[in-house]
Amino acid sequence: MLMENPLFQQQKVLFDAMNQVCATGCAGDELPNGHGEFGLTPTNPIPTNTIMGSRYYLSQLCTSDGKKVHNERRGHVTSEVSQMPIDVYETFLPDGTRLPTIYISPYQQNNSRKAPRGFSLLFSHTDLPAPNKSTQSKAKAKYPIHTAIEDFHSFLTVVGGRTTQAPEYALVKASWPGLLQFLQPIVTGERLFSAEAMNYAAPRLQREQTSITDEGATERAIYFGLMSFTVIIVNKLRNRYPRINLDEVAERWLSQALRPMDSLERYDLFRAARPKIETLAKQFLIKHVQPSVTDDRKMDDALGWFATQFLSGVLLGQITDALTLRDYYQEQIG
Repeated sequence: MLMENPLFQQQKVLFDAMNQVCATGCAGDELPNGHGEFGLTPTNPIPTNTIMGSRYYLSQLCTSDGKKVHNERRGHVTSEVSQMPIDVYETFLPDGTRLPTIYISPYQQNNSRKAPRGFSLLFSHTDLPAPNKSTQSKAKAKYPIHTAIEDFHSFLTVVGGRTTQAPEYALVKASWPGLLQFLQPIVTGERLFSAEAMNYAAPRLQREQTSITDEGATERAIYFGLMSFTVIIVNKLRNRYPRINLDEVAERWLSQALRPMDSLERYDLFRAARPKIETLAKQFLIKHVQPSVTDDRKMDDALGWFATQFLSGVLLGQITDALTLRDYYQEQIG
């Protein structure tokens, strides 16, 4: 099972340990005791939340005139402003032109929304439009729903035993077009982020962290996790999903999707179904992730990335079901 994989366990232990350290870190855009040029000196490093937070921050970093910035980690240094090491990154343009060295402290509560002098960020959370605003731009779907359904059915036919032959499977499959259409604004990021962020920054981040160039790969992982959940977890009231508030689903999912397993463990039904879901997650990584990695050095990062995306899809299904049931029982009481 996925959680029994030594590599996955090692990564989870490291991630959990970093999060414990980060819990007591800075929540602002700068360290309160920092001094000197922001981001350009070890005494005023850029706050980020874990190594993954650093990678995400760096993926957003551009020059002040919008040119793409590459980076190379050059170890770490000590600094009087933190008991933890300060990471050092050399930055340069695609043509090799060197840019200033930047310093990052990845042991903080949040990612900074501020860029060092001479740099800019592609987008920050302060730029995110609120859901349902008429000014909200739309992200493009990179993995069509009908393709997701066809691909998942083929996948399940191969790895799911006799699942696709069960009488109830046809009913579950028939519900997918409507359910996936309802949740598509969350999966694509349309409900959550700007179009610029999802159409440019997100694919770039995926490529740089995993070496997988298929821009639909992340949406595929989320949809596969979602559909896996609906196959394994029975909910006779699931067809009431159009009545729930999509903004509430989006808000809950966004706050929990980075660490989906921690959130899923709180649900009794998931704990019972966990072995089956982990089996499907492992098969997904074998069949849809490993063959797509173009740089073997990034295989571990790719497996961790897409395992999280798959489980976040499971979490999306769980949150949708939970809100559907909550609203139903509230109606009954009322």
